[in-house]
Amino acid sequence: MNSKEELIHWIQKELKISIECAKNSRVVFDSLKVEMDKFDTKDPTVNVYTVRLGLDHRISAEKDEYAAKMFQNILDLMHVASRYQCSFSLSKV
Repeated sequence: MNSKEELIHWIQKELKISIECAKNSRVVFDSLKVEMDKFDTKDPTVNVYTVRLGLDHRISAEKDEYAAKMFQNILDLMHVASRYQCSFSLSKV
């Protein structure tokens, strides 16, 4: 990345991807709610594979939601820095 604008564009793209991935994972998790409830009540007819799939999607949604919050925080900080004409370096740490 050679410029602030490219960095902002990349962060916005990653933010959008994280939000969409989180939404998709939540949809899958929500669709498995019946099986998850069976697991919670120790129903012997529970499909353990489905429960594992549901847990994987719930965890994935949580991670993607966290990533989206971090990308949004970065964009907000960059906006504040530009308002106050603060500089930041794009060099590798």
